[in-house]
Amino acid sequence: MTLDAVGKQLVQILTTQRQEPDWLRRMRHEALQTYESLPAQMPLDLSQRPCGLFAPREGDRSCPERWEIMTPFQPERNRKKTEASRLVYANDRKTAHFLDAEVAENGVILADLSLAVRVFPSLVQPYLGQAVLLVDKWTALSGALWNLGVFVYVPPNVKVRLPLQAWWQRTVGGGQLHPRLLLVAEAGSEVTLIAGEVSKLQEQAFVVAVGEVFAKPNAVVRLAFLQEHDAQMTRIAHVRAKVERDAKVQLFMLDRGGGVGHAELVAEQAGHGSEVLLDGLVTGTGSQRLDWTMRTVHIGRHTQSRIRTRALLTEYARLTARAVSQIQQGAVGTFATQEERVLLLAPTAQASPIPTLLIDEEDVRCDHAASVGALPPEQLFYLQARGLPERDARKLLIKSFLAPLLEDAPAAPGMEVLTDKWLDRKGVLK
Repeated sequence: MTLDAVGKQLVQILTTQRQEPDWLRRMRHEALQTYESLPAQMPLDLSQRPCGLFAPREGDRSCPERWEIMTPFQPERNRKKTEASRLVYANDRKTAHFLDAEVAENGVILADLSLAVRVFPSLVQPYLGQAVLLVDKWTALSGALWNLGVFVYVPPNVKVRLPLQAWWQRTVGGGQLHPRLLLVAEAGSEVTLIAGEVSKLQEQAFVVAVGEVFAKPNAVVRLAFLQEHDAQMTRIAHVRAKVERDAKVQLFMLDRGGGVGHAELVAEQAGHGSEVLLDGLVTGTGSQRLDWTMRTVHIGRHTQSRIRTRALLTEYARLTARAVSQIQQGAVGTFATQEERVLLLAPTAQASPIPTLLIDEEDVRCDHAASVGALPPEQLFYLQARGLPERDARKLLIKSFLAPLLEDAPAAPGMEVLTDKWLDRKGVLK
């Protein structure tokens, strides 16, 4: 069977099984045609990794929930599973779906995207595929084959007090499980969403994850992406936010995986007075290869953006981190900052921070900073000379290095707990 035939068969299976409307069928077929016509141009060399179209397979094996990674984001008052507003996928099965009654009464939607396209077409159709366009081979593949979708909608002036959660867990290899997130925050609303991907694999796997965020005037959106895939995973992620007047969007990405990945976060600030915070934290180990880009595009007047990266790399992990502030002509009063800092915890780890400023307007303020290095030996000696054991001294320096990011992160206490567990588990404090 040719790849062209495989793609058409996969799209046919999806549209038929899910009884999708005609407009979505057309979108999938157009995306598939785009995928087939584009070359696979990627910063990473994927020639030795499984990627692209995979032949249809029989039913998935079920897998249990890995609740331990989710626990830090539970309400502190009582950590029962049912108290978290969440949607959980295990392989291609939906294993949990709960939305707090008070939140639902205010019109907030947390739903399976495949169901939402039928039940809420007027809320989904104007936005689906309008932020992440079919600009490369992999976004086109996602547009054709996404199947584990989450839809979040917040009505005007509604403020969601506790974080919503969306989780994708995986134990099967191959390349037919592709998550997609669509979040729409109406004018004056506020929401926090924790979205995570976790895998424990016996065979190689491939995934394209896509997220689209629409922040209407005066909306506040906090979105955290957590990724903990193992070395068998090849992951490509594209997240794009469209930010309107006086809206504020915070995108936080935590990468704790050990495989090969390419990630791109883009915020388009068309609205005057909008603010965007892009934060990325990498804790790389093994032979991880990660290439990611965080970009802000300033179009409106008097917009602000901040891009920050913190990375802890050990063993043979490699990271290329690009920070791009793009200021278009007419974006007067823009204030854009970048900060990329990498801590190498092993002499074999490597990092390449690449700050970039693209400025087509004169009335702006911009600054950037980048650094790569090991733990400062003078500070380590100072702490040990005052009675701290080496392990405690290393942990104190590492936590102080990460503190600026973790303190500002969505659901910050949970992020700190996860980072502490990673430090203990990976043995970087020895």
